[in-house]
Amino acid sequence: MASSEFYLDQFLKGVNSLPNELTGTLEQMTLLDGSIELEKQQAERIVTQFEMMSDRLTKNEKNDREKIIFEKMEKAAGNQDQKIEMAETINQKINEQIAQLDCFLAQYENELSVMDALEIGGSRRSQLTSNQKVTDMPVDPNEQTYCFCNRVAFGDMVGCDNPNCLIDWFHFDCVGLKQRRK
Repeated sequence: MASSEFYLDQFLKGVNSLPNELTGTLEQMTLLDGSIELEKQQAERIVTQFEMMSDRLTKNEKNDREKIIFEKMEKAAGNQDQKIEMAETINQKINEQIAQLDCFLAQYENELSVMDALEIGGSRRSQLTSNQKVTDMPVDPNEQTYCFCNRVAFGDMVGCDNPNCLIDWFHFDCVGLKQRRK
C-alpha cells in the first residue's frame, strides 16, 4: 500500500507547472484586454467624428467610416472570443487537477479503510463506493495499469490524443467525465 506522501507526490508532479501556465495565460488575457479597449476607443472616436460630420460626408465616405467602425468592433469581438477560450482552457486545466486529486484521494481513503478493517479485524469495515469495489477485486499483478490513479482498466475510459502523453488512457471518474460524447 502506498503512503499519503506517495499520493501527494504524484499530485504535485502534475500540478507544479500549473501556476506558470495560468500566469502565462492570464498575461495574454491582459494584453488582449488592452487591445480590446484600444479597438473600442478607436471605434468610438470614429463614431463621434462620423456623427459630427455626417451631413458633410458623401455616401461613399459614410460607407467607408461605417466599414472601419465595423472592423474595429469585429476585431474587439474576436479578441473577446479568444479571452473566453483562454478562460475555458484555464477552467479545464484546473478541473483536471481537481479530478486527479479526487482520484488520489479516493485511492488513499480506500487504503485507509482497508488498513482500518485489518487493524480492527474487519469489525468496522466502511461501505465502499463502486470505484473502490473495483479496486478491491483481485488483479493480475502483471496487468497493465492506466490513468493518474495507476489502476487497471475498468469502466469507461478515454484516450489521450497528445503524442507526448505518458499515460494514454484515463478513467472517466479520474478526469471528471460523466458520459461519452455523442
